[in-house]
Amino acid sequence: MKRLLAPACVLAVAGLAAAQTNRTMNLLAPAFLGANAQFQMTYPVTAAGNIYAFLYSITYPGVTPITVPGFTVLGQALVDPLNNSSPWTGVLGPSGSVVHGFTVPWFPGLLGFPFDLQSLDLEFATNTLAFADNELNVVVTAGIGTVEISRATSTSFTAGNNDLQYIDDATVGSPVSRGLPPFNYSFTRHRGDEGFVEGYQGTFSSTSHNSDIDSVSYRRVGRRLANAVYQVIGCPNGYDVSIIRDNSNPKQFSMLSHERATGISRIVPGTTFVDPNPAAASSSVQGILFYPGFSRDGQWATIIHHDSTTGTLLPDRVLAFRTDGQSPAIDITPVLPATPTPVFFDATILYTNDFLILAGNYGHFWTSATAPTTLQPLTVPNTTASNLPNVWIYPFSWRVSPDGSKVYLPIGSAAASRGEMDVVQIANVAGAPVATNFTQFPVATGIGEFGYSAITPSTGNNSSTGIKASVSPDGTKIAFLGATTTSTVFPGLYVADGTPNPVLRTVPGAAFYSEVAFVNNTTVLFFAGAANTTQSFYSLDVPTGTITQIGAAANIRTRGQFWSLNKNWWYFIRSNTGGTVNNFVGVNCATGGVYDVTGSEFGGGGSVGNILTGSTNVTTDPWFSLEMHVRRAPVGNYAYFMARRDTGIAATYEDANLFRFDVENGGTATMLTNNTTTGTSSVVLNMETLMLSGNANLVAWAQRRGTTTSASEDVWHLDLGTSTLMQCSVSNPTGQTVSDGALRFVGGASAYGLVWVIGTGSTSVPTANAKIEYCMCGPGCGFPVLISAPPSGTRPYQIIGTH
Repeated sequence: MKRLLAPACVLAVAGLAAAQTNRTMNLLAPAFLGANAQFQMTYPVTAAGNIYAFLYSITYPGVTPITVPGFTVLGQALVDPLNNSSPWTGVLGPSGSVVHGFTVPWFPGLLGFPFDLQSLDLEFATNTLAFADNELNVVVTAGIGTVEISRATSTSFTAGNNDLQYIDDATVGSPVSRGLPPFNYSFTRHRGDEGFVEGYQGTFSSTSHNSDIDSVSYRRVGRRLANAVYQVIGCPNGYDVSIIRDNSNPKQFSMLSHERATGISRIVPGTTFVDPNPAAASSSVQGILFYPGFSRDGQWATIIHHDSTTGTLLPDRVLAFRTDGQSPAIDITPVLPATPTPVFFDATILYTNDFLILAGNYGHFWTSATAPTTLQPLTVPNTTASNLPNVWIYPFSWRVSPDGSKVYLPIGSAAASRGEMDVVQIANVAGAPVATNFTQFPVATGIGEFGYSAITPSTGNNSSTGIKASVSPDGTKIAFLGATTTSTVFPGLYVADGTPNPVLRTVPGAAFYSEVAFVNNTTVLFFAGAANTTQSFYSLDVPTGTITQIGAAANIRTRGQFWSLNKNWWYFIRSNTGGTVNNFVGVNCATGGVYDVTGSEFGGGGSVGNILTGSTNVTTDPWFSLEMHVRRAPVGNYAYFMARRDTGIAATYEDANLFRFDVENGGTATMLTNNTTTGTSSVVLNMETLMLSGNANLVAWAQRRGTTTSASEDVWHLDLGTSTLMQCSVSNPTGQTVSDGALRFVGGASAYGLVWVIGTGSTSVPTANAKIEYCMCGPGCGFPVLISAPPSGTRPYQIIGTH
């Protein structure tokens, strides 16, 4: 490499202030192994004719003012002033920019090699030397691998034209189509499977107080928290599944399987369906709704095609298929009479280890969970008091035992709301599902729906607060709430073990019960009080029936519950009546001992102080999977969340911050960022789209002050090993948005870079000036590279994944 020779052959250190020179260094193409790295200098066109050089040095952290006798020096040296070379020199032309580059050798020893680049140009007429106002901190990396994206030019729910594409090291700036027909994601929400398996209650949609923090991971089937349009179910077997709508025929729907490891997307054979709605073929009217359900391991899925049109043209159709999309779907629709038209109910699809079970207006049906064939009727016992058959089906209201061997669900025989009811247990007996009446109440007894906000055939006691049923760890018992015809009144708590007529357990003066949890085989925790906003915390010892209050507070309002993966710890969000605190509380499942993860009510923790709200707004009713962004690390024992601490002043909020705690061992929360500005909602910092790298060493998120499109939302990343916090995107003073859910690490488990979607015109999913950027984590952070096509018109992007 050539060394730049200054006119006086001397670069001397001086103490002069530096002025802006309007020269900017830009990274056009990163330094990937085997790829062509490109570096650009932009300059005022008045500098045309100047001699220039790009100065190169090993990474140099200093800033050095320079003097050269007889010359005016503008700017400062950001590279090493005494140990640099000039690999590229020339004369500036009239274009205002100059680009140089080189092919990085394919030599693994170069991985992680850092260097700096800064331009210097000379105007002979005035003897003026000008440094660029910035330097490029470049690190040699292995490349972006492959970034899987969805691109559209229409934002319509019914006529979108999403094209699945990929960007790899060879196609940076020019994404390549995967070759599938353009489609949009159906606006139909995935209603989900509350009670999927004990400890993982929750729905696929962004339900308030969603108690499944793993719904945003691959540990279990669940909706990844992206935006409300792009509904994706991430399965633990490595596939993502979604319902797509064909762009050319908006009445045609299919199931799409996306393999995360390879980026290959497949339309599942046999799942394509044309809506028979009699409107014109080009109409966007949707008559068919789609109800999906998934096995616990994610290998199998079932979908109901339900005709929702007035007059119902078609009986429901039921398909089972493997989520890898490599074999044809199986039509398992049962043979039923034509009248009344057969229908199956949303959120009744459930899987045990052995069986697939669902229900509709002709009752319950079953088939094999792993070799499905035509659904067969499942005999359900009569209720006990009157010996009448079941006439109610309860969407959401079922629980699978932790080992997957049994399922519990309520039945009812009375036409009136919350009349005669029982709970049945379904187990494998000689290869077939056998349902037994597990409670055998001798008198008419009401039962509360099991989930947080389940849908029942009647609105009677369809309460919207708290999980209301829980199976013991050994699968032999179920705790559940009784019910009345009043939605805010519960008679008490039952624990059934198969013995007829279980005893009603009550708390004196309580009319409302919620958040039932079997934390071990003999202990049930729950909340009870005069109303849902004035509850206390209680423990029920099952063998003795003794109920004990935990803590002195009588103003608890719960916001949901979740578990450690090892099931040794159970957590809930404890709010007060006014919603001015929303603290995390943990329970040792072996001992029943309670401690504070945040706050200071139960003792043994709470070092971060009271949590007031979530991180994306200032609501006093935060949804902890949404506004608090509770995320479990892919490896290790930590869970991370973002929230605001209580300032103690009404309508005055603190900036959002990032926290973590040891969710597997009952740790207390620590704060990882230090944002301390307080003020109104229009000035405090909002944080969202929390993402962790595969090895959990890096954390990334998007943040902005206020909530308007005129504020600049930017990508930040924190290296947990070095506690280094860095901004990765370039701020836009007129405003920009990082697309919700479109932030991903690249580099696999040992991530070294980030990709994201950024644009303008929205505070959630920008469609104007939208582009995909990449930057390195570490020294190169803050110099993003455009890896998608340049912004052009309306162009929504979504990052599907990286590999």
